[in-house]
Amino acid sequence: MKLTSIQAALLLQKLPGIGDITAKKLVDHFGSAQAVFNEKKINLLNIKGIGAFHLQGFDQFERYLPAVIEEEKF
Repeated sequence: MKLTSIQAALLLQKLPGIGDITAKKLVDHFGSAQAVFNEKKINLLNIKGIGAFHLQGFDQFERYLPAVIEEEKF
């Protein structure tokens, strides 16, 4: 599924293990929230301060999509 930039930003904030600082670090490194979701996990793990704990939600991000789509309406 192709995420819009708003959906990707909202989804990144909803993932377990990703707080504001980690989300900012990922977006700053890759340029956008969409780009973060297009990267392979190994590339995410290469960023200083990002570990397996932070990425645990990336395997199941689809389960957070309905909440993101609903939130995007507002």
